[in-house]
Amino acid sequence: FAEKHPRPHILSFLLGTHEGEIVLNIDAIRHEAKKMKKSFRVYLLSLYIHGLLHLCGYDHVDEYEALRMERQEKKYAMRFVKKRNSALY
Repeated sequence: FAEKHPRPHILSFLLGTHEGEIVLNIDAIRHEAKKMKKSFRVYLLSLYIHGLLHLCGYDHVDEYEALRMERQEKKYAMRFVKKRNSALY
């Protein structure tokens, strides 16, 4: 699993039917956010949501599934931002 990316920034592990674990590499996320000129907090949130969706069974094995997952990521990110009154931006 770690061979996919030389410096993995997030890994999701399904531990049971209703259990999972997300491991975040904060240094790699900070580095990647800076490289992409994105806010660290916004990028961290998007990766966390991405990991949660993997635990819920979403994947990006083909274009259709990738688009489906991306729509869900945006939906949940917008809900979080609205609840926090755009505090992340």
